[in-house]
Amino acid sequence: MLIFEAVTAEAVADALASQLGLSLFPRALLLSRHDWRWMAELPDGRIVLLAPTATAAARLLRERRLLAALAPRVTFAVQRPIGEVEAPLDLRARAPGLTGVEWRWRTLFDPAWAATFADDMGRFLAELHGAFSSNEASRLAADPASLPWPMPAARLREHLRFLPPPLGRAAGHAVDRYERLAENDHDRVLAHGDFGSHNFAFDAATHRLTGVFDFEEFALQDRHSDFKYLLAHGEAVLRDVAAAYEARAGVSLSLPRIRLYHAVTALSFVAWRIENPAAPGAGLPQAHWWLALALTTCGNA
Repeated sequence: MLIFEAVTAEAVADALASQLGLSLFPRALLLSRHDWRWMAELPDGRIVLLAPTATAAARLLRERRLLAALAPRVTFAVQRPIGEVEAPLDLRARAPGLTGVEWRWRTLFDPAWAATFADDMGRFLAELHGAFSSNEASRLAADPASLPWPMPAARLREHLRFLPPPLGRAAGHAVDRYERLAENDHDRVLAHGDFGSHNFAFDAATHRLTGVFDFEEFALQDRHSDFKYLLAHGEAVLRDVAAAYEARAGVSLSLPRIRLYHAVTALSFVAWRIENPAAPGAGLPQAHWWLALALTTCGNA
């Protein structure tokens, strides 16, 4: 996969012409940076993901291989790789639909829509987790290019001393339980890793959930970890998602286990914020608030 040491509209236009035979004026491309990678939006709605480093190129290729294998096996929309999987440019068709986390607020005042939304989320996760055999999932998830999330227990412990004492003690108990889960983690699936409304696509007319994108953090993990952000919609929605998932996947979920993953994810964000104090986004006060709230709902896993 091509590496763009300097990501410019001119460089991308040249690459599109030489690699794909697409003749576009540089000004017709809309470039934007997304953390470790860049995205170029083409006038016809397709996108090209761009790697500024060799590590980024490896991550894009890993995700591209997953999407190529996953797209024909699920009913929900994902970004579809265009052309050869090992192509030098990561050209994709978008997952069609509207995006935006504002849709999750509708779950708070529209019970009928919340129930449909929960059923869709449960169905999507059941399809994803059942899409591959254990051997296929292990092969696709090999060589993860990003750090595990939530962070490993040992790394979380290093940050407990920076927390206010009551919060630190409660977080320490959660880490103890999290560590025991990791030691007995035998039911692993290919998980999205960042499943939440910030990575959802919605139908423009019905506002039904239609697709999921940003599989960059996918990994072989405990299936419960993919539910870790769904408490943002409230306990009732989480229960409905779990029921929909159980009915389709034929397995039983542990809600306390999901709440524990939610709590250690909040702690992971606190740890990340401590390590990256100048990074944009919510600061430590907000991170502490999230952690305190998550710990109050964190039952025995």
